[in-house]
Amino acid sequence: MDDCLTLIHPSIHPSILYRDAVAFEAMSLFSLTPERPPEAPWYRDGVRFACTRCGRCCRGDPGFVWVREIEIASIARCLKLDVAEFARTYLRKTRRDYALVEMANGDCVFWTPAGGCRIYEVRPVQCRTFPFWWEYMRSPRAWAEAARRCPGVNHGRLYLPQEIDHMVELTDF
Repeated sequence: MDDCLTLIHPSIHPSILYRDAVAFEAMSLFSLTPERPPEAPWYRDGVRFACTRCGRCCRGDPGFVWVREIEIASIARCLKLDVAEFARTYLRKTRRDYALVEMANGDCVFWTPAGGCRIYEVRPVQCRTFPFWWEYMRSPRAWAEAARRCPGVNHGRLYLPQEIDHMVELTDF
C-alpha cells in the first residue's frame, strides 16, 4: 500500500496520505462535507385545496385517527361529556397512543350521512390537515392519488410550501 501512496507524491510520507484519506472517508460517512442546499419541493408554487365536507376521508377504509390529550378534552367539551365518559365511548388505546373508534364499516364514529362530521369545528389535527400528510405530499403522483379520492384537492385556496410543510410536520405520527 505504501508504494501506491508514494506514487501520488514522492515527497509526502505515506502515513500522512493514508491519514488524510481516512479522514476524508470519515467525513463522507458522517456527512461532515458541506451539504447542498435543499431542493425546492415539487409543490414549490403551492397547491390548492378546499374541504367540501364530502366525508370521503372519514369513511370506508379502516385506520387510525390519532388524538392528543388537548383534542380529547376539546371534543369531550363539544359533546358535553366529561373526559372519562368520552374516553370509554369514543377512544381505543393502541400500543403507542389513543385513537378514535370506528364504526364496523370503517367509518369515523363522528361521521353521519345526514350532517357530516359531528365535531367538525373541533376535529383532530389529523383531520384538519388532510390532505397535507406526508403520504400525499411526497410526490406529484401521490398528490394525484389524493385528488382521485378527494374532490377538494386542486380546488379552492392556494396553500404555500411553508404552510404545507408545517401541516406535514403536525401529522408526523
